[in-house]
Amino acid sequence: MMTMLKRFAVIALFVSLLVVSCTAGAEPFASNEPPATATPPAATPTLETVPTLEIAPMLEAVPTLEATAVVEETELTAELPILDEQPAPVGLLYHKPDGSLWQVAADGQPVQLWYQEGTPAVPAPDGQHAFYQIQGDLFVLDVASGESTQLTSDHDEQGIHLVGYHQWYDNNTILSGILFDWEEGGPNLGHPALIDIATAEITMLDEEHLMSSYPAVSASGAIAYSSVQQGPGDDQTAWVYDSAAGVTLFAPIDYVGALDGSYSVPAWSSDGRSLVWLVSDGVNFQLAIFDLDSKTAVGMYAYQGAGFGGPFPNPIISPDGSKIALRQYTNDPATTGLWLYSLDGQEPLFIAHNGGESFWVNEHLLLFLDYDENFNAQLQQYDTLTGVRSVVTLPEVFQIYGIVEP
Repeated sequence: MMTMLKRFAVIALFVSLLVVSCTAGAEPFASNEPPATATPPAATPTLETVPTLEIAPMLEAVPTLEATAVVEETELTAELPILDEQPAPVGLLYHKPDGSLWQVAADGQPVQLWYQEGTPAVPAPDGQHAFYQIQGDLFVLDVASGESTQLTSDHDEQGIHLVGYHQWYDNNTILSGILFDWEEGGPNLGHPALIDIATAEITMLDEEHLMSSYPAVSASGAIAYSSVQQGPGDDQTAWVYDSAAGVTLFAPIDYVGALDGSYSVPAWSSDGRSLVWLVSDGVNFQLAIFDLDSKTAVGMYAYQGAGFGGPFPNPIISPDGSKIALRQYTNDPATTGLWLYSLDGQEPLFIAHNGGESFWVNEHLLLFLDYDENFNAQLQQYDTLTGVRSVVTLPEVFQIYGIVEP
């Protein structure tokens, strides 16, 4: 789910990629942001229990980024062709470009749920509530009644400031980035905090660290996030919060086969027993998959990533844990886009050059947005069983959130 912060990061990325493309004499490249929200995975429909992700026997552990083959920029750059059209999944929640909230009804027709000019509302996983921010004030909307309640303000006695980053923690709680003082501002998403939509109570989770990338919430409520400490080296550390243990350092050195580098943009498997991070040595980027039970780690294919001011999108893990969708940013427009990684050792699959935010409808169907040169989005899907990329016949889609029974 995106906020205005993500859109600003997208604009920055677009400009940087355009400069790279034009310098090389290529056609201007269209950005593939906005976010998704990192769309919170909790918004996907209820799925059957899937087997625990086993990673140890699939690939050999990779000790460092340097030891891993880097995907050449001249290879694997042909995106998949679009072969057919498919109807939109019933229950899909989405925004149109004007910020209005819509849902695909049981008859397949879109129905508008809410609209207020300039204030897109992000729906909860169950679709009953949505939040939106106006300047420094956060509101929660009852979707059925259309009534809104103010939750926070920059001018209240709590003395907190909203960074502009929010996502749903569960159906009744918002995970937000908060600053105690504007002097803490900078390239960060604030301190992680939970806001109860019924009481407006704010619970600070980590008063020491400022999030440097979008956090990830597990099915059990654990939160993984990265933090950058201001200093000569801008040292980046990884953390995990859970209600029992509080905030604990995530130490890759405790895992056999862990990668050296900076860790950011995490993602949890659906069973919460595996945690994925994007690791960088400053030049190359690589997905690292940690089995929390066996204390082992596996590195996927490395690629040369682009450096820019905004956070990178989080990986999106399939419900059965066998595949990972990653919106990959590189300095070469030919390799920037939506990629699919498999844990069985296959080479990564390039789905779409301008592929954006995505989520898994089920174990094999990936729904995603594809953007044209004018930043207009088209809803598409990729079926891992058939290998077919399709257009989804739903016009005017700008952001996608999940599927809820209408």
